[in-house]
Amino acid sequence: MLLSVVTVFLAPGKAPRVRHLLVFLGVFVATILLVNYQVFWGQHVFSSGVNRELEFLWAGGNAGLSQAIPHKRYFDLLIERTNVFFGFFIAWRLIQMFRNPRVHPLPEWLFAAFPFVFTLVLAFTPKMAARYFLPAGAMSYYLAGLGVSDFCQFIDPQLRRWRWGSRFVVIPVCILAVSWAFLFRTISVLQGFQSDSRKNLAVWIRANIAPDAIIAEDSRVALAPLNEKEMKDRAVVLDQTVISERYVADLGPLSLLSQRSVSYVAVYASEQSDLRPTAAVRGSYQRRKAFYKELAQNGSLVWRSEPGAPLTLRPELLLYRLADLRSQLVPKSSAPPVQ
Repeated sequence: MLLSVVTVFLAPGKAPRVRHLLVFLGVFVATILLVNYQVFWGQHVFSSGVNRELEFLWAGGNAGLSQAIPHKRYFDLLIERTNVFFGFFIAWRLIQMFRNPRVHPLPEWLFAAFPFVFTLVLAFTPKMAARYFLPAGAMSYYLAGLGVSDFCQFIDPQLRRWRWGSRFVVIPVCILAVSWAFLFRTISVLQGFQSDSRKNLAVWIRANIAPDAIIAEDSRVALAPLNEKEMKDRAVVLDQTVISERYVADLGPLSLLSQRSVSYVAVYASEQSDLRPTAAVRGSYQRRKAFYKELAQNGSLVWRSEPGAPLTLRPELLLYRLADLRSQLVPKSSAPPVQ
């Protein structure tokens, strides 16, 4: 947002810059009111969200977990969500700008540098979620669009002998070339909304586990409703007793869970394997890691969901049976169903 304000003051033209600023502010406020009005009507939510993000930064990561800094996660995202044509048109735009630097005012240089500088900034933070990359992603597509425009202007003289010219043929082809990877990813994510791993797990539990069973879970598995409203909204409500904790390992060792008649443990497995604990949580991190390792070795994996996009609906969930911890005579399941 600040970058946009700066470009208003740096923009060339004879019109008063105050008018430029007023136009920008008018469009900006109208857009916010249209698509994100909660910023004005839910100030407490907005401020608590900002404070939460700042706390994560000062703590050195999310809940005490962080990547090595600097890291290349967001540079990998930039490559993963683009293609050869995308890179070609961005390179074409940058080459044209460097060939004629005086033709392009400072605001254009700021916008051209933004996706790369922003990605570099992210590389020096403990932030992990792909959503933080959205500003850089949007601006990189904007830069590729300018590259398409420059490229079409360059080849237009050679295409004038065509009846329709570059405006009706070349530009749509170039835009499709740039965005085809994004379109396929969008279709894949939309298809992913047709499946809900948590719902599938709840359905399997109702059909295969006795109603009087006790299940311990990582809270992000979310078998246990948080409140009465969530209970009413649930498509599948379980009869089984569910004990929930942020990390199920904090409920105690497996032997203690068995003594409490816990017969199943549900695990949220979609954590990044390259994360490392900060000094503040290193002790609890090692304890939890040992718990999950013991669970994988001694428990019977009876249900597993394949992770997919969107990860909010389709995380990797694991369900273990603890019966084998009480009797080594019960054979472990070797082929858990994959949902």
